[in-house]
Parts: sequence; C-alpha cells; structure tokens
Amino acid sequence: MQLVIIADIDAAKGTSTTSELATEYADNVTFIECDVTNQESVEDTLGKAKDTYGRLDIISNNAGAMMENDPIGTINLNLCGVIRVAAVAMSYMRADKGGSGGIIINTASLTGVKPSYNCPAYCASKSGVIGFTRSFAMNPDFDLHKVRMNCLCPGMVDTPMIQGVLDEDGKEGRVLNFDRFRYAANLPQLKPSAVADVFIDLVENESKNGAAMLITVEGPPRDIEFPIY
Repeated sequence: MQLVIIADIDAAKGTSTTSELATEYADNVTFIECDVTNQESVEDTLGKAKDTYGRLDIISNNAGAMMENDPIGTINLNLCGVIRVAAVAMSYMRADKGGSGGIIINTASLTGVKPSYNCPAYCASKSGVIGFTRSFAMNPDFDLHKVRMNCLCPGMVDTPMIQGVLDEDGKEGRVLNFDRFRYAANLPQLKPSAVADVFIDLVENESKNGAAMLITVEGPPRDIEFPIY
C-alpha cells in the first residue's frame, strides 16, 4: 500500500486537495502544513511523516514560485528549499543509517538549461536545482545510502503558478516583461499529467540516478546530455 503525505505552505489548498483525494484513496493521503524556507518547519514535517508511516521512500521536491521582485526569496524557496528538504530527508532515508534508501525527485525547469531574460532569478534557481541533483548523484557513497536523485525539467506547465502571474497582470513584478510572459503563456502548455508520467518513470526506473529529464510539448521526454569536461 502506498501512503502519501502532501506538504504545502497553503493549508487551505492542501486540506481541500487531500479531501478530494480521500474520496478515491481513503485514509492513504494526509496533509501537513510546511514552509520549505524554514528549517524547523521542514524538520517537523518530515519527522511527522517518519513517525506516522515508519519510513520515507519517495520525496517530491516541488515547491516553487516566480518572484523576480524578490530574487533572494526566489533562490531561498526554489533552490535552498530543495536542498533543505533533501538534507533532512536523507537523515531518514539513508540505508546505512536505518533507512531503506529510495529516491528524491526535484522539480527544476527548462529555464534551468535555457536562459530567459524575463526571469533571471528563477532561471538561476532552477539551474541550481539541476546542478545540485547531478552533483548529489555523483556521490561515491551511493552504495551505502542507496538514495537516488533525479530532476524534472519541464517547459511551461498549466499550473496555478502560471495563472497566478497572469492574474496579477504584471503589477507585482513577478516577471520582468509581462507582455512577453503573457505571449508565452498563450502558446501550448504541458499538462501536469505529462510531468507526473515522467515522475513515475523516474521512480520505477532504478537505473536513473542524476538524470535531468527534459519535458516539452515538442516531443517525448528525454534525458538531457550535458558536456563532459
């Protein structure tokens, strides 16, 4: 039986989503309020997850936002939040420390490999997620801790984050050129299910470690090939 914990800073949305899922999955889904920019909150959330279910097997690092009006906050949420969660999760997941191994999947972005003048802080944060993921996976201690790490690099996805930027109509400065963003948002977007399919493949394909999966509307998902120096 798969047991899932949804953790998010938006308690109202997290609770309602959990209630919706409960109609199909009964008590297999629970919600914990969590702020990934806060170390104590992350430790409390993952500690509760471990205490409730006994072990952690799969971590989805999916928190993120576009906030060019707050570049430091963007880095703290999109990149440092990923590192913060991964570090705490590892203390429970390491096979050599009483855990069962597993996998951590981080959400990066196409903008992590393809620059955009419209959101430089966001691009920097997602480039960092890719670098962190690939560097973590190179650790020679893998045979000891048995925790894989991969990341997702989707193009623009039809999500509330994108809609939120559009709804603000450029007033908050979450992107540098709102008209350009609105134009891009009117192009075909990925469905969240397309990203979820790749997530599941990364979980099931135990040969994948350190992969950065490019997901776009133009073609099938593929493992990004980086130059070797």
